[in-house]
Amino acid sequence: MMNESPYETARKLGITIDYCLLGKRIVGIYADLNGYQIVLNSMMDNDRQEDTVHLLIKHHNSDLRGVEKIVYRDKLAFGFNLLKGIDQINKTFLNSLPMLTFRNDKA
Repeated sequence: MMNESPYETARKLGITIDYCLLGKRIVGIYADLNGYQIVLNSMMDNDRQEDTVHLLIKHHNSDLRGVEKIVYRDKLAFGFNLLKGIDQINKTFLNSLPMLTFRNDKA
């Protein structure tokens, strides 16, 4: 798995990351088996997109899957002050950020 891209690793773990044609702003969607979806925004540079996919893999393989909580490796990437590396973020607050949009279609 060391030579695989994070996208290839995610797909092998059953995480769907599909590119979609919804305009230039949206580049991909993460969805776990429970239908919880995260849309990646193209305002993020390639390194941030890859970091985000790694975090999604970590999130997917944790007990946080499908919950509005995620572990951030780089606390400066999203401008959050984290306590012990974990921050519970309100979905509505995340929707206001330009970098990430969370959407739960089951709601």
